[in-house]
Amino acid sequence: MYGLSKKKMPYLHLIDEAIGLINNENRLIEWRIKYPEQFK
Repeated sequence: MYGLSKKKMPYLHLIDEAIGLINNENRLIEWRIKYPEQFK
């Protein structure tokens, strides 16, 4: 089932990767707000 849906919608893993990248960016921004002295 999963393999079939992957063939039908190959862009889904791209969306997953994009969401992961966005989450990483948000985490970095949060860290810069919480711990600004470490990012000078």
